[in-house]
Amino acid sequence: MLTPVTAEATGRVRLDGVDWNARCATPGDTLAPGESCRVTEIHSTLLIVEPIRTETTH
Repeated sequence: MLTPVTAEATGRVRLDGVDWNARCATPGDTLAPGESCRVTEIHSTLLIVEPIRTETTH
């Protein structure tokens, strides 16, 4: 992430060295600069992304 990204507000992400506009796929998700995400869809020049969740085991 280059800038904050939510479902409601477009932000910027870098994918393979290219900067893209992006929005989160799920309302309520928020991605902060520096976080990793997964691309779920591409609409023209807009990436739809989701956070990469890591599960912890105890």
